[in-house]
Amino acid sequence: AYIAIGIFASSLTKNQIAAFILALLIGVCFHFLFGMIAATSSGWVGEIFQDLSLTNHYDSISRGVIDTKDIFYFLSIVFIGLVLSEFMVSKRA
Repeated sequence: AYIAIGIFASSLTKNQIAAFILALLIGVCFHFLFGMIAATSSGWVGEIFQDLSLTNHYDSISRGVIDTKDIFYFLSIVFIGLVLSEFMVSKRA
């Protein structure tokens, strides 16, 4: 998932340093920020951000629980990242 995010960030800019910083910011949002928002929010808003948090899905897989919801989450992030990257690259050409 992080590789797809990095490829997408790299497709947005020609500068490698800017792509790294952008990929880092997107990764931090998925890893930490969504989890913090979910912890401080209640109700359906908290549930949405909890479902968007990469940590939530990774924790269950690291415990050995392979759920189709978690696999679908990671595959969808990879798919969306690669499709958006392909769109940005084809837009430049």
